[in-house]
Amino acid sequence: MSAPGAAESAGSLRDVPAACGADAATWPPQYGVSTEERARNRRVAFLVPLIPLGFIVAVGAVCCAGLAAAGALRLGLVIVAASFVLGGLVVAAGILSAPANVERLLGASRVPEGSEPRVENLVEGLCATFGVSHPPLFVLDDDRVNLAMVATATGTAMIVTTALIERLDLIELEGVLAHGLAHLRLDDVRRGTLAATLPSVLGNDTIRHRLAGRGRLLRADEVAAVSVRFPVGIAAVLDRCIAQPAPSAASYFATEHFARTRWLWFDPLPGDPSNDIGELDAPAVRAQALAEW
Repeated sequence: MSAPGAAESAGSLRDVPAACGADAATWPPQYGVSTEERARNRRVAFLVPLIPLGFIVAVGAVCCAGLAAAGALRLGLVIVAASFVLGGLVVAAGILSAPANVERLLGASRVPEGSEPRVENLVEGLCATFGVSHPPLFVLDDDRVNLAMVATATGTAMIVTTALIERLDLIELEGVLAHGLAHLRLDDVRRGTLAATLPSVLGNDTIRHRLAGRGRLLRADEVAAVSVRFPVGIAAVLDRCIAQPAPSAASYFATEHFARTRWLWFDPLPGDPSNDIGELDAPAVRAQALAEW
């Protein structure tokens, strides 16, 4: 149960627009989450693991065509059948191992329940607002402000950095936590996680981003801002991300592991403003979009 003081503080933040004269009816209705949007994210999450199957079967079909041309049709058909079996095994292994792979790639540690009451109380109140279950909290020891939502073997986990816990004020913290829970409301966490674990041979960063959903971070900002009725907190954290220098060599955000999972993170482009132009999920673009509300 949330501490009364924390719950009242979180509630007061959501009441700020009303105090300023904002009318709930003026918030754009198109930013609400639809059943069709959630269903689309689930469909893509179902299809992403099938990509290796399609690739392996295509290779088998090419081999079959070559063998058929050489007069060895029967052997070619055997190879095609074997490619379906192999592809099926690869898909099954990918689905089962994807959550474990992401947890290994992130290197975060589980936070014992009750040890971070400031964050946990806010998350509990926001879960009621979004109508989602309270995810377990993991912490990554890093001096950069960031957050990710990741599908695990038991559900979904929220990953936050120590800098996010220690440096954000209450309004900023509520904004970035709301962004994370908006992904749960959109039902796009599993889709993003599976895209992040796609083998490199089948796709580069651009393909992983497209499979995870281009604009998914901007969309989560929109849903979060509408839900808490106060986009200033989210925009403030985005401004912090833009102002942060490039990550040090010792930072998790300078590793290849992060590069594989970047589109799961609130700030996917740390210290890389050159990628802001034309990228919907770049912090600068998202901050500008929120400023125009």
